[in-house]
Amino acid sequence: MKSASLFGSYARGDADEDSDIDVLLVGNEGFRPLGIFGLAEELHRQSGKAVDVYEQSELSPGPFRDAVYKELVLL
Repeated sequence: MKSASLFGSYARGDADEDSDIDVLLVGNEGFRPLGIFGLAEELHRQSGKAVDVYEQSELSPGPFRDAVYKELVLL
């Protein structure tokens, strides 16, 4: 894995009690993020928050991807 970044309300600093945790992963060619989902589950267990994990290759060009890239906070 090349990097993991936070985006969304936690990255912007405006999260509230209903906010989930959004994470973007950037992997090397052939990267398979299956092991990362165990870490996401642990984060969910410890925080009590829903955790959404995206892999960079899943993001199609458009407004959502543009917003994600503007908010990234490297972990």
